[in-house]
Amino acid sequence: MTLQKLIKEINLNPQASKLALDLITRANLDGLTDKLYEQIRHSERDFFGSVRRESARAGVDERLMYLCVYLLLAVKAHEKYADSDICDRVYFDTMSDIAVWAENCRQWDGVWGISESGWLTRHVRLGIFKLGRLQFEPVVFEDNDVSFDGRAIKKGDPVINVHIQQNTPLDHDGCRASYKAAREFFGEGSVFICESWLLEPELKTLLPETSNIIRFQNDFYVHKINKKSKQFIERVFGFNPGSFDEYPQQSSLQKKALILLKSGKKLGEGHGVLRDSKTQQ
Repeated sequence: MTLQKLIKEINLNPQASKLALDLITRANLDGLTDKLYEQIRHSERDFFGSVRRESARAGVDERLMYLCVYLLLAVKAHEKYADSDICDRVYFDTMSDIAVWAENCRQWDGVWGISESGWLTRHVRLGIFKLGRLQFEPVVFEDNDVSFDGRAIKKGDPVINVHIQQNTPLDHDGCRASYKAAREFFGEGSVFICESWLLEPELKTLLPETSNIIRFQNDFYVHKINKKSKQFIERVFGFNPGSFDEYPQQSSLQKKALILLKSGKKLGEGHGVLRDSKTQQ
């Protein structure tokens, strides 16, 4: 895998690509790839420290350095994908998150780079995979025991955490296809969980039953609500909104949600377990 092919396949913005390639060449970052890859697998603390030092040495913003580093580590990770006999389509789809978070950095901070420096560690060490529309991460169930539909999930059980990559329509058929692909990838008996603003129950008062968000939510048994989470506000209104008067009201969801917030309602996130495919409505 070459850096140029990776950049092309994940559709990284041309301006971001040029900045990254120029810095990789100028700072000779290729020579650090093996060291950083070992650190990210064994000690994230050492990894983050190395990136900070390289940023200072090169005299560049840490966010741009993280973009460069994650591109190089993604190329390195391709070797592990090949060793595990995982196809290039899954590889490129998974690493496309680099481009997504580079765009987020540009939108939020006004610069090209990666501001959410910890999230992409999972991608390059093969801890998360994008299979069709959705992303899947093997984890341990951390909530209290849950029982529903004749099933029981206990704290400490191995489960697969479902993540929803942004900037792509939440097509319900596409989600169902992803669950099927994930069962084939991880094993038919896999249990899928999700912690997301998309599982906030108040959404059912804001959106029609035919909404893809509600259809996504109905596929899960929601067993816990976290009203302290900021995820709903961040995803619907953008990061760090100010007073209610400054909240954007461009979409119908934003307008309706703002009415609830002004009334004193809290909008957070729900924790859910994917219902068995035979019982999903």
